[in-house]
Amino acid sequence: MLTRIKKYWNDQLTETIRHAYKTKYYSKLFKELNISSRSDLSEIPITSSLDYRNNIFEFLATDLSKIKFISQTTGTTGEPKLIFFTQKDLDIMRTRAEVCWSWFNFNKEDRIAVLSSYTNPPLGQYYENAFASLRVMQYPAGVTRCLQSQMNNIAKLGISIIATHPSILTRLTKTYIQLNPKTNIKNIILSGEPFSKEYRTKMENIWNTKLINLYGSMEADIIAINCNKYLNKHLMYKDILVEIRTEDNKIKDQGTGEIILTVLNSDGFSLLRYATGDLGTLSFRECDCSLKWPILNIKGRVDDIIFIAGMNIFPSDIEHFLLSFPEISSNYLCYLKEKEGVTILKIIIETKIRKDKLKLKILKKAYKISPEVDLLLNEGSMVIKIDFVSPGYLAQTNRKTKRIIDLRKNN
Repeated sequence: MLTRIKKYWNDQLTETIRHAYKTKYYSKLFKELNISSRSDLSEIPITSSLDYRNNIFEFLATDLSKIKFISQTTGTTGEPKLIFFTQKDLDIMRTRAEVCWSWFNFNKEDRIAVLSSYTNPPLGQYYENAFASLRVMQYPAGVTRCLQSQMNNIAKLGISIIATHPSILTRLTKTYIQLNPKTNIKNIILSGEPFSKEYRTKMENIWNTKLINLYGSMEADIIAINCNKYLNKHLMYKDILVEIRTEDNKIKDQGTGEIILTVLNSDGFSLLRYATGDLGTLSFRECDCSLKWPILNIKGRVDDIIFIAGMNIFPSDIEHFLLSFPEISSNYLCYLKEKEGVTILKIIIETKIRKDKLKLKILKKAYKISPEVDLLLNEGSMVIKIDFVSPGYLAQTNRKTKRIIDLRKNN
C-alpha cells in the first residue's frame, strides 16, 4: 500500500510543482532554490501558516475572475486567512464528499441539520456544498440560535443526520436530555475538534446513534474520516499527500507528529508542504475494516501539547482518562500553574456528584492518564488537584472549546 500510494504521489507531484509555478510565492521560492517540476518533495521547504497569512494573494494560482468561492478562517487562533476556490475545486470537494457519504449509506431521503458557523470560519457553507450532491433537505441551524429552539426544529423536521462539533454537541446533548424529544437520528458527524473513545461511547449511548468523526481543514477540504467499523480514521483520497514532522523536526512518511499537507490537484491556489499545526499519527498498517487506505488518527493541536519537566502530555489523554468515570460530564477545564518548581494541574469538572470519594478515586488512578504523568507524579514534578462544579457552570461558546489554560507563563 505504501509503495503504491507513494508512487502515485510522486507521479502527481510533477504537475503540482508545475501548477505552483503560476503563483508568485512559489515561483519566486522555486527559482531561488533551483526547484523544477522534476524535483523531489524533500527539496521543497515547509510552508507555515504565517507564510500563507502574510502572503495570501501570492498563493493564488489563477486570475481572481475565475474564483467562485472565498473562504475565511482564523484556524484555531490568529488573523483571518482567505482561501480561494474555482468551480473545479468546488466540484472536486463535492466528489470527495460523495465518497464519504457512500460509506455510511446516506441518501436523498435523509434530512440534515448543520449546527456550525456560517460566518468565520464558514464551516456551515462547507457542509452545504458537501451535501449538495445528495439533493437532501438541509436545515442551516447555525450556532447562534437558542438550543431549545434548534432541538425542537430537529425533532419536528424529522432530521436524520446532525453535522456539528464536539463542543456544540455537548451543549445540545444537555438540551436533548432535558426536552427528551422523539427523534430519529441515524448519524452525527463531528469535525473541528478531536474527541476520545469515551466521549464517543457516552454520546452514542445518549443519542442511540453512531458518531462519524471527520478530519479536515479549510485549506485541504476533507482529509480523513473514520471507517465503517469506527476503529480508525483513514485518508480519503490519493490527491492529498500527508507527511509527519516529528518532535526532532524530521519529516517522515509515517509516525507521530505535526501533519504536513500537500494538495495535489488544487486549482485556485497552491499550498505545498503546509504545516497544519495539527498533531496526528500516520500509519500504513492494516485496519480491521474493509478500507485499505492509510490511517490518520488525530491527537489534537501542536499548540495544545502540555510540556512538563521535558515530558509531553496530550489533552486527549486527559479526556480519555476523565470520561472513563461515568459520573463525570464531558465538560471540563484544566488550569496549569507552577509553584516552587512543581507544576500544578487543576482540573475543574462538571458533575452532579460532589463527593470526596469520587475525588479520591480520580486522584488514586491519575497515573493512568499516561506513562509520562505516572513518572511526573512519582518524582514530584507534578501535582493534580480536582474541583467539582455544577453542570452548566463552565462557560461554553459557539467556537471550538479550549480545554487547557496554561498560566505558568504568567507566574
